[in-house]
Amino acid sequence: MNGISVMIWLGIATAALAAWCWLKVFSARSRDSAWLPVELKGAKLLYAEQRFTITNPLALVARVDRGYALNGTVHLVEFKTREVPRDYRSDIIELSAQRLAVEQSTGYAVSDIGYVVIQSPARGERSVQQVRLMTAENVVALAQRRARILEGRIVPQYTKSEALCRKCAFQEECRPELAS
Repeated sequence: MNGISVMIWLGIATAALAAWCWLKVFSARSRDSAWLPVELKGAKLLYAEQRFTITNPLALVARVDRGYALNGTVHLVEFKTREVPRDYRSDIIELSAQRLAVEQSTGYAVSDIGYVVIQSPARGERSVQQVRLMTAENVVALAQRRARILEGRIVPQYTKSEALCRKCAFQEECRPELAS
């Protein structure tokens, strides 16, 4: 092979590799946007697995699964793997804390609506739950309540869900009457 043939083959190989990479990225983006809720169609991915740290109004570190920009507002998306396609209060608290951290860190407006994308581990199906986020004041109040509980200044309340109690690692200490 002469030098020109090698250059041609290198050019073809480079073009093939670039095409393969482009197809990989394009198909991943297509898959990613396939589950987006109607409200976020046309939104631009702004954050993926990004960490935000704030110290005011409280010390908080939050990792955002996805943040999409649409019409000047950031929309937060949290991914969960669970069998039952439903959101929990803990999802709302997590997204609300993320909202506070993103707003304080960036100055951007963050929607008071968040999305929980739930993927079934067995079937791989995805469902999207829309949730209303807590206000910044409520996030701060919740963090302050937690601190008072940990300091022993107030007594925690039991969850209303006995099923949740039965799965808790502290059940024996907290509610031994539910132990089976």
